[in-house]
Amino acid sequence: MTNATYTPGPWAVEPLQWDDGASIAIVAAGQIIATISPENEDESPDMHTAKRGPHDEANALLIAAAPLLLETLRIVTEDEEICTCHARSWFGDHHDTQCPITMAGDAIAKAMGA
Repeated sequence: MTNATYTPGPWAVEPLQWDDGASIAIVAAGQIIATISPENEDESPDMHTAKRGPHDEANALLIAAAPLLLETLRIVTEDEEICTCHARSWFGDHHDTQCPITMAGDAIAKAMGA
């Protein structure tokens, strides 16, 4: 296993500017991480005429959630008392945003576009 260094999050989904928004870009701090081209890219489409595959937007959202998913998994795998903070939140108004289970829920929501 390597010690890969990834572009820090957060990552976001937005239209790619240089093709008039026809492609979907995943960006972080102004750097393009990945792009998803439209199915009709040979026709030089723009934002309004681009034809998307059925999973293009969902895939872009999942890619953009990658840094949060990775950090959550790191916490989950390193925390021996993972359920302690989540159990407290069930018995009152306590909502611990640093709870790994809460973070996992946030990562899933981001991947789903919420």
